[in-house]
Amino acid sequence: MSRLILLAGADTTSVGTLAAATVTALADEGFTAALVNGSEASPADPATTDLLVNSIGRVFAALGADSLPPEAWAAVPGLGHLSALLLVDELAQDSDVVVVDAGSLAQAQQLVELPAVLERLLDAALSPSLAMWRTSEGEDVAFDALAEARRTVSRLGRLLLRRDTTIRLVVPPTAAGAEAMEQGLSAFSTLGVGVEGVILHRYPRKGESWPADVRHAARRALATVREAAGAVAVWKSSAEGRPAPKGRSAAGPFGHVQVLDHEDLGVRIDDESLALDLPLAPLARRTARVGVTGEQLVVAVGAVHRWIELPAVLRRCRPLAGVRTADGVRLEFEPDPGLWMGGGEQHG
Repeated sequence: MSRLILLAGADTTSVGTLAAATVTALADEGFTAALVNGSEASPADPATTDLLVNSIGRVFAALGADSLPPEAWAAVPGLGHLSALLLVDELAQDSDVVVVDAGSLAQAQQLVELPAVLERLLDAALSPSLAMWRTSEGEDVAFDALAEARRTVSRLGRLLLRRDTTIRLVVPPTAAGAEAMEQGLSAFSTLGVGVEGVILHRYPRKGESWPADVRHAARRALATVREAAGAVAVWKSSAEGRPAPKGRSAAGPFGHVQVLDHEDLGVRIDDESLALDLPLAPLARRTARVGVTGEQLVVAVGAVHRWIELPAVLRRCRPLAGVRTADGVRLEFEPDPGLWMGGGEQHG
């Protein structure tokens, strides 16, 4: 399985330039590299419409609705992202590295969030009632079709959340660029994708006739970004595009911000309480909203939402409080007597 690198930023033109430069540099180093347009502007391909026709379309048909041709699905929002992820999944089988031009920060967030959103929708649809429902011919096509779609989007989600999947942020060397970088670090770390690099694109080069105030702003932005980035690599890129720090392979990784990884969540157990620590990026530590719904933990940072299955022991507990820590947020729980054997109601 190949490594997956996403590029996203405040200026989509710069993102496209650096994504192409990254693929070229990887090829020069001897890697087999592929480039995917992952922005919502990319068109839906036949594989995506087939997925919809074979899942949702078959459910509609089984319920007696008129059938729709594949072309009728082409304008559904989010299909460009879904098409891109299906293409990444295909190319990853034969490429050393797949580079994704994810467009703007907002588009990239939607791309990363999409599999989890679809999983939640499909989980809600895959109810016991649907599992028992049959067509007049006795077939259970509705449940089987949605279950297959669920397996597909789950595979795409795992691809994005692999530990070697990273994102590089492309921002201008300005105060606005530094702010966008911090927001990107917060959003993607919450979604579980580690930021490994920040590229200050179109940084004023020596000998070029940039106004003094522009050069001064660029130096201030560089200092701000380096301070906020922590372990994430930061490098300057001039107009032609430099996809990696000097002397480093374009394959990276160059650094890694702390991510909210569901596989690393541990429960601390005291005498009468339990606690769950959620590591978050600096901005997310200050602004995150955390809650529990059913058996899932919900972490919201701005418009970004992440749903994570609670560890099994906490599903029999009720939340008490949430406190901010130096590294993120800590949730405190207590056992729910009604859900533990020997407490509350007697179990026969």
